[in-house]
Amino acid sequence: MHNFFLFFVLAHLLGDFVFQTDKIAQLKAEGVKGVALHSVVITVAQVALMAVFGSSGIYAALLCGLLHFFIDCLKLTANRHIRWQTPYFIFDQLVHFGLLWGLTLAFFSKDISGTNGLLYVKTGISLILATYVSSVFSKILVRDLFAGLRSEPFFKSYERVLDMFFGISIFVAFLLPFPALIIILIISIILYFVLHIRSFQYPMLVAFSKLFIISVFAYISSIIMNI
Repeated sequence: MHNFFLFFVLAHLLGDFVFQTDKIAQLKAEGVKGVALHSVVITVAQVALMAVFGSSGIYAALLCGLLHFFIDCLKLTANRHIRWQTPYFIFDQLVHFGLLWGLTLAFFSKDISGTNGLLYVKTGISLILATYVSSVFSKILVRDLFAGLRSEPFFKSYERVLDMFFGISIFVAFLLPFPALIIILIISIILYFVLHIRSFQYPMLVAFSKLFIISVFAYISSIIMNI
């Protein structure tokens, strides 16, 4: 059951973050057709990964994709009445993860043999959390905290690439011995502030808020690797 759920989580993160391009996100916010496209992408990702568990995994993935579509359709209406996106983002992801856990219980299958597959899955989950998820969530948070940012593009220029790079750097730092951890963290923090303030004209508090959230996700990712 444990392995089944982790595979499901990885499939969800791939479909909901890695494979969700800016264009798909825009279409999803505009109407049901965009939601349908997004749901198809997620379903394909889930079927591809869950097929390792045979028919039970495939059936669970297909049902999850269908339910994901209905959940996101409900979000279309809710989005029009929601101002603060941070708690909404957290609630939305909790709903999806609750769905994954419920389907795991309903379609219980034997764990895969060996540990190599599970190691790859945990690595994938950790990297996505430290990069894609942290960059999106940190920007949602600062846009809620600093209203002036809401009129600007969600990501400026290469901002997301930069955030993801530092997410990986800090994630790797947390996996290293203490002296190396301190050195990499100091270098990363200095570079992050210099590049963000110079390149994107962000106030110090905005850059600090983003870096703090990215660091938290990087730390959580390092814990997942050691579970």
